[in-house]
Amino acid sequence: MADKFVVIRVSGLPAPWTSPKRGRGRGCIPTPASERMKAWQARVTLAATAAMRGIDRLDGPVALALTFDLENESATVVVEPSTEPRAHTKRPDLTNLIKSTEDALRGIAFKDDAQVAVLMAQKVGK
Repeated sequence: MADKFVVIRVSGLPAPWTSPKRGRGRGCIPTPASERMKAWQARVTLAATAAMRGIDRLDGPVALALTFDLENESATVVVEPSTEPRAHTKRPDLTNLIKSTEDALRGIAFKDDAQVAVLMAQKVGK
């Protein structure tokens, strides 16, 4: 599958990551935002499962391109093998590195990380 890619189209309004509120001694309390996130993740899982039917899951480094269309309430995900020879596939997760860096830049390089409209990132090394 080195020369192929998978396109996954997801219908519905994309929802950002959020965590449920913690209740005193009651564990986590779901919030409307966390419920929207779970619904979005379920739609992504369903669409990805359908798109990957008959295709082996990618092993090794992958390239991921995400397009979130908030006006038309949809998303397009492209997954393909990465050609980066130094791709780093162990922890930490690239998304967590991105989020911590965006948070550090907030208020300095830009007012809010919600301003980030295009993102290209990679993780390389041993």
